Amino acid sequence: MAIASLLPFYKVKESYRPIESGLGSGAGSISTFNLSLYDLSPDLKRFISIAALFALGNLSNMLFILGIQQSYTGSLAVVAHLLLYILFNVVYALLVFPVGVWSDKIQSL
Repeated sequence: MAIASLLPFYKVKESYRPIESGLGSGAGSISTFNLSLYDLSPDLKRFISIAALFALGNLSNMLFILGIQQSYTGSLAVVAHLLLYILFNVVYALLVFPVGVWSDKIQSL
């Protein structure tokens, strides 16, 4: 399924050319692209901070699953964490919509 999602990019053909600016030592000089956290907008900084916080929150789930792996032995130890991760994602996918609807109902009260 992941490979199928990449198929539309097969038709995309991009052309690259240097960005020219009027700044520099002469006409046609190539500008450099510098990105700094200080140059980002406050809204984007807030979004990155919140996304990082949620990523750290999800890390605890993964550490729990890897900790469970240590309780298994033999060949089951190899696939136990993968099966638990798949189970985690299936439960999440099944519950995300009903919980979202429930959340919307509570919010409207």
